[in-house]
Amino acid sequence: MQDVEPGVKNVQPQMLIPAILPGQPVHFHRDFLGETLYIRHPEISWGGAVLHTLYGHGQFNTDLTSPSRVNKGDILGTISHPPETSAVPAHLHISCAWIIEDQRAEELSWKKMNADSNVVFIDPLPFLHR
Repeated sequence: MQDVEPGVKNVQPQMLIPAILPGQPVHFHRDFLGETLYIRHPEISWGGAVLHTLYGHGQFNTDLTSPSRVNKGDILGTISHPPETSAVPAHLHISCAWIIEDQRAEELSWKKMNADSNVVFIDPLPFLHR
């Protein structure tokens, strides 16, 4: 890993992905560079919706959806190696979204969330600083 600026590192495949908040892993699905993991944070709700953090383009342990809880800092997986045919470098998307309380986790996907008014994406930065 090379320094970009003092204290800043390049993202590399196989880097560990820590949970930014405690919560319940509820779903994961394949995306075009790896997998996306959804973690529900039932203690953070607003207007009938529950906060979810989404980690995109990783390799996650499929057993993650069976434990009832992960803690802040727990390792969720690693950043995926991009496919050899991709010009996109290794990276991680961390997204936060308000998702309605009764949304079935297994129905979540990037396509559905993009078209669904019951999902509201929000800035993840405030949650990274908790």
